[in-house]
Amino acid sequence: MIDQILLNGIVAGSVYILAGLSFGIIFTTTGVFHFAHAAVYTMGGFGFYQMAVAWKQPFMLSLAAGILFAALVGVLIERVCYKPLEDLQATPVQIFLTAVGVMIVLQNIALLIWKSEPVVVPISQDLLRGRQLGGLRITYFQVITMATVAVLWGVLHLFMVKTKMGKAIRAFAADPKTSELMGMDTRTVRLMVFFIGSAMIGLAAALQIMDFGMDTTTGLGVALLGFIATLIGGGWGLTGIAITSLALGVIENIGMVVLSTQWKYIILFGIIVLLLIIRPRGLFKTVTK
Repeated sequence: MIDQILLNGIVAGSVYILAGLSFGIIFTTTGVFHFAHAAVYTMGGFGFYQMAVAWKQPFMLSLAAGILFAALVGVLIERVCYKPLEDLQATPVQIFLTAVGVMIVLQNIALLIWKSEPVVVPISQDLLRGRQLGGLRITYFQVITMATVAVLWGVLHLFMVKTKMGKAIRAFAADPKTSELMGMDTRTVRLMVFFIGSAMIGLAAALQIMDFGMDTTTGLGVALLGFIATLIGGGWGLTGIAITSLALGVIENIGMVVLSTQWKYIILFGIIVLLLIIRPRGLFKTVTK
């Protein structure tokens, strides 16, 4: 029983890794509390649904379109909303309130287009049947989810460490003013950060809508969990965010089994408050080099 709960928690935590990394790369690089990330998640998931189900396009094309749609929405938010505010030297509170407003507007647009009923992108039943491994039941889709996240995590790490753009992102995150004075194209860096982060949350939405389905409000909970993983995991430490995300998935599943679905967020946020009291700077302080 406990083994199955842990497995389900790890699968859920895999999706939370995407949410955490996507929020983390934006927040720690630009300093923007991108609360509209929830709406980007919604747009990515429903963009995938629109292509695959409503317009009956090929699966891989629909998946790519949903992820790209999320990425473009994220970049558009940065260009239209955040960048002008940064130029006007707006306070973090003003930018946060703008992000909340953008989230509300986009979620209501999604509600007008796709209504309030949950939707799902159907996948092969063979992927959902899975197999018994000892006392554990694991589906092929769960294996695909965990493998996809693991590969993406590795690719992102290599991108940040080995590529010129990745090094520029890390330098900008460490000292934005000095990076600009040194001649760095900070505008391109910001666009790339929002593009990568938004594409990752779009993939998280696609995995969610294929497995459990989603509605126009699902993104809020996922975005909050992504923020929490980033905060507790120590910001842009990839290992810290990953471990925290997996822990959040396990805690959520234990709460659902021991108590009920209604209690899972109470337990989750209670533990978060306790951890932040004990370690206000996060559990992991090391930034990935």
